[in-house]
Amino acid sequence: MCHALGSSQRLLKRQLSVSAPNESIAKQLFKSNVNTPSTLLKYCTLIDCGLQSSVLVLPTETIENICLLVDESDDLRSLTNVNRLFASIACHIYAVRLGIHVESTSSIIRIQGNSFQALSIWRRSRLFTHAQDKCLFCNISIDDPELANTQIRALRNFLSASFVDRPFCSVNLNSVDSLSPSEILQFIQLIDNIGCRSASISSGFSNPEWFNSLSRCTHKSKLPTVSLSYLRSLDIDHHYLSPRQWSSLLPHVIGPNLEALYIRGQPTIQSLSKFLSRHSHITTLHFNSRWATHTQCIRSSGLPHKTLQMPRLSEMAGPPCHLHAALRCLSSVPDTLNIIMEPDFGMTYPQYVHSVLASVNLCGPHVHLKIHLPTCYALDHKMSLNQSEMQALATTVLPEVVSLEISFPSMSERYLLVCLFLCET
Repeated sequence: MCHALGSSQRLLKRQLSVSAPNESIAKQLFKSNVNTPSTLLKYCTLIDCGLQSSVLVLPTETIENICLLVDESDDLRSLTNVNRLFASIACHIYAVRLGIHVESTSSIIRIQGNSFQALSIWRRSRLFTHAQDKCLFCNISIDDPELANTQIRALRNFLSASFVDRPFCSVNLNSVDSLSPSEILQFIQLIDNIGCRSASISSGFSNPEWFNSLSRCTHKSKLPTVSLSYLRSLDIDHHYLSPRQWSSLLPHVIGPNLEALYIRGQPTIQSLSKFLSRHSHITTLHFNSRWATHTQCIRSSGLPHKTLQMPRLSEMAGPPCHLHAALRCLSSVPDTLNIIMEPDFGMTYPQYVHSVLASVNLCGPHVHLKIHLPTCYALDHKMSLNQSEMQALATTVLPEVVSLEISFPSMSERYLLVCLFLCET
């Protein structure tokens, strides 16, 4: 390091010695002992202010060497503002040092921790040109609310900037517990504005007090309507939104090109129906079943049945009670529909079976049915059925479907036979 630093110092002195306007700077540099990166940074800035040509004729390797020798992140960030030449080199080094890695072998770019501080610098680096057609995953802090808010502000500023081309194919925001419905709408709009085809916004699972405290301080205001031009897929995965907050969120999203909607939460059937009535072209509708319980199901009460026309709908997935509510809204079930029944950890096994059948009975004989039996039914008392429950399952009549596929968890033969009663009847 000392040898490299000495080489950089000698090159700077040689450039300054032939530059009359920089004579005072040259004298300071010759008299001083430039033995630290911070001191060298100071003189690089002085040189640039005194005579641009002196710095511009330095070899690129020397400037890169200077940047690599700077230990403090703030000093390295200052080098990115010296001039374009320094920026072309220092921005890349700064972004990598703060944890932003763009690899040709990976389609994912992760932003977490200190990486949020480097977003604006990363955008100016040559590293950013390799981000196209990659997925940006932003993991917000789950330990410190103040840090989380700082990261969210940095991300908002980054996405608000203008981009020449589409920088990413998708943006995923994870653990954004503190976002209100209006802020969620704002991020959806920002992601669409930069040309992304997919957006995902999800909460964490351990910080409900963050969202609750922010909601109490948030003044009621009219939410803006978000008109989307580029998004094809939208995933809103917020565990802490109430049905009322979902009702204020979904009606304000308009996406004429949306093809897929993924939801985890408890929207009302009214808000969901209003959204779907304006997006009859959607082909995929998923209700994310992670941490789902029967008490958080979408209720089908309070809405006229068979009012929605969705001729392009080809796949529905989620817990039975969610799908039951959505299916009751359809005026007719498309012939090509695939139904994927996800687990509901709030139900016993017999309840789950009967709920599945009740949902499928709303469809015609042309649907394809897939059932994913949850592992929990094989691990706890829910699979310990008494004789009457066994007989009830044995006499269950299957609805007529085009195809039936059941995915069993790892379980003993005894439990597996119980599950197979469905197939034998």
